[in-house]
Amino acid sequence: MSSLDKVFTVIETVVSHQSTGLKFAAIVAKTELSKSTVHRILKYLIRAGYLSFSTDTKMYRGALKPVS
Repeated sequence: MSSLDKVFTVIETVVSHQSTGLKFAAIVAKTELSKSTVHRILKYLIRAGYLSFSTDTKMYRGALKPVS
């Protein structure tokens, strides 16, 4: 799986659970990627504005950047 495939796998996984959000462990389990890979991708996607993270709930969700 290429790096780009991994990024889109994470995005699609998180956005497919947009209404509830996903915790880190669930993203790792659902994508079957290593924890370090998921962590690196999530950090980048949050910085870039494609995903958001709630420190209160520890949930990841899609952000509005892709549609703006």
